[in-house]
Amino acid sequence: MLRVNTRRFGELEIEEEKVLYFPDGIYGFEGDKRWILKDLDPNLPSFHWLQSLDDGDVALVVVDPFIFRPQYFPQLPEQEIAKLKLNSIENTIFLSIVVIPEDIQNMTANLQAPLVINPDNRIGRQIITTSPEYERRHLVFAEMKKNRRSVVG
Repeated sequence: MLRVNTRRFGELEIEEEKVLYFPDGIYGFEGDKRWILKDLDPNLPSFHWLQSLDDGDVALVVVDPFIFRPQYFPQLPEQEIAKLKLNSIENTIFLSIVVIPEDIQNMTANLQAPLVINPDNRIGRQIITTSPEYERRHLVFAEMKKNRRSVVG
């Protein structure tokens, strides 16, 4: 068991098998290699906190991009797939970092640089996609309305 003090959640006790390892960190947080996913809100099952275990002050909101962009299929460079040791893209976890401004209706998600996680070995990488249709600031609620989806589970 790991014990980590965090600003948002206080002291956490974490089982080693739940730790996600990002060997290169995440852009802007390159020194943070170990992370854990925590539920954001039971009514928002596709949104999570990504809490750094290396810096208790760092926690990012992330979302499953398929909730607002069901046809999200970013092209991943072969060398990145190899670094993740992915056998199959089907069970791969994709998460997008979210920016929540004062007006939540303008919440954006980064589809250009998703967090890609191999659930078998818990290795993750933030990968810049080669897919030109994905941008850093996709309006989540506008996408949901377009696809007639609800943010609430």
